[in-house]
Amino acid sequence: MEEIANYEHLMSLMLSRRSVRNFKNQRIEREKIAKILEAAATAPNGLGSSDVEVLILDGNDKVEEFTLDLVNLLKKNKWIFSPLMLKAYKPFMSRETYKSIESFASTAIDTFLKKYEEGQNWLTYSAPLAMYFHSSPYADPIDPYIPATYAMLAAQTLGLGSCMIGTPQFILNFFGKRTKKKYGIPLKNKNGLMIIFGYPSVKYSFAIKRTFSDIKFY
Repeated sequence: MEEIANYEHLMSLMLSRRSVRNFKNQRIEREKIAKILEAAATAPNGLGSSDVEVLILDGNDKVEEFTLDLVNLLKKNKWIFSPLMLKAYKPFMSRETYKSIESFASTAIDTFLKKYEEGQNWLTYSAPLAMYFHSSPYADPIDPYIPATYAMLAAQTLGLGSCMIGTPQFILNFFGKRTKKKYGIPLKNKNGLMIIFGYPSVKYSFAIKRTFSDIKFY
């Protein structure tokens, strides 16, 4: 019988993982990419059959090309999030949605573009590897996010750092029809999450222990 990791082993792995956004200029071996995908494929799914697809951007050049495509989409469509347009949308949105767009989306777009012009990639952080997990509309909405999480944990065991990036999904779904076609992402696939990977250029000395906002026993 194969040895099964116990609770202490699992917690040690989880507590050792930190979101990494600074990477060495080192390409990730194909063997490690294969292991990440093999681990991610073991993730459960909501409807009993996998409808999850993975776009792999292997190499900094591929990640940067994808990033530039997203930047160009933001430049072309940033007017949609101008104060005047947001005011026009306001009657058709919930208060929470409006506040979220007003306080985060418009500010984030300006920041991404400004930093990119300054030579800093705050979208994909110039990672040497990125995987975009996405699923068809027939899948459970949560299906892409579980294998993406498994992929991050697998990467940790291989000496790699990782970080989840939600912005690409937002950009692709709102403005990226042609970009989706370029990268072979079906237009109907709306749920997705990008994970970036690389060898960390920094080493963290402590873990982050998060808590839930509330826990109730009934």
